Amino acid sequence: MRAGGNPSWNTGIDYGKQLAQSSNFKEVVALYKQAGLNLDQDLNSLANSPRTKADPKALDYLSKYFTFDGDLSIPVLTMHTTGDGLAVNQDEQVYASLANAKGKTGMLRQIFVHRADHCSFTPAEILSGMQNAYQSREYWYVGQFYRSCSND
Repeated sequence: MRAGGNPSWNTGIDYGKQLAQSSNFKEVVALYKQAGLNLDQDLNSLANSPRTKADPKALDYLSKYFTFDGDLSIPVLTMHTTGDGLAVNQDEQVYASLANAKGKTGMLRQIFVHRADHCSFTPAEILSGMQNAYQSREYWYVGQFYRSCSND
């Protein structure tokens, strides 16, 4: 792993509180009820489960290289499948909003492919995305796209 360790953690996380604050709270409660499951029991299991600590170096790496603040210094092209369950489309909307807030809308191009799964692009779609990027007057950074999808 490029980050040099685990950048994820759940120390100090109260899953019951997180769920209660979620816009999906009522839906989760209804689905648990419909399935005949006990939400409180599952939340208690989560609360009593072992916690995972982040590796500080890995967390620093992620903070440095993968914080999407919208302050783009080079043109960026993103390609996303509409049915990606791993990285949801809302991430792309947030990224565009952050770029817009920093006045960098012109530095970001986004392409969506109507398909399920994560990075399930055909070679033709990848080439089309690259062609779209290179038609710009500026160089668009597309090499990282291929590496990030192929390292999953």
